[in-house]
This record gives sequence, structure tokens and C-alpha cells, in this order.
Amino acid sequence: MSGKILRTGKFIGGGRVSQFLKVFQTSVLFCAGMLGSFAAPAVPGHFSGTIGPALLCHDQIDSHYFTRYMNTYFGPPGKIEGGAYWWKVSGTLFGTKLDSIFINQESTTSVFIGAIFADPPDVLRKNILNITGVPYQITRDPERWSSPSFSVMLKYNSPETPSKMYCLK
Repeated sequence: MSGKILRTGKFIGGGRVSQFLKVFQTSVLFCAGMLGSFAAPAVPGHFSGTIGPALLCHDQIDSHYFTRYMNTYFGPPGKIEGGAYWWKVSGTLFGTKLDSIFINQESTTSVFIGAIFADPPDVLRKNILNITGVPYQITRDPERWSSPSFSVMLKYNSPETPSKMYCLK
């Protein structure tokens, strides 16, 4: 084999081996660039009609159904924490930027579905009222609101994702 490998990892030299290594190196770099360009799974068109009513407590909450739904369209959960499966979601719901969806694990005694939003609670409340007509009233806790169907919204302690919403059955 004539040629040498530089400290940068690039092979220089002549002959068939050199040509093969140049093609191989180019292919690897191209594939690496392609992998970096893949985006998160797109939110399916039926997402808001499936997840929205559940968050508003207008639907039955079946954690097996919703876990299968999220696994099908978003892959396995990104984390398991606090008795819940968590998925990062890039999209909007109720006209508000969505960050995450969480669903109870089978081992928990509670059945719930929830979401973390990137807008503050006052924006989320107004959007839900304008889109669905569902009002959220403040509770005894000034950072917590509830709907007539007992969906709960609260201020979440994160500057990037200040709102949390869930339905607990």
C-alpha cells in the first residue's frame, strides 16, 4: 500500500487502495451529515383530536391506549420519571407550543395524561378558551387552575416550559 494517513484521518496516496479509501471516506462523511439532518417525528394530523380531549378530561383516560399511541407515532419514551413515561414532542396543541407529553406507568395507582407547554399559563388558558370554549378557573392555589371537567393547569417551575396541564382519573 503506497500512501499515508495524516493526523486529520485523511488518507493520501495513490493506487486502487487510495481510491477506495477516498470514496469510503466521502461516503462516511456524507452519511454522517445525513444523520445529523433528521428531525423529530412529525406530529400526526390526528394528534390534537386524540391528545387534546384527553388533556381536557373530555375523554376516557386509558394509559395503555395512550402509551401505544405515543410509542407508535413518537417512538419509545425519552425518559421514565415520577411514575410516568415522557416523550418530547415538537408541535402545537391548543395553539400553544408543546414540549412534552407524559402518561402514567402501568405500575402506578393513578391514571393520568399530561403535557408541558412553552407558553405561560395565562396564554395557554386564553388559547384553550378561544379554541375549545373550556374555561379554567383559579383554585385556592394562585398558580393552579381547573376546568369544569377537572382538568388541571398549573405554573411549572421552568422558564423554558412554564405551563403544565394534566387529567387525572
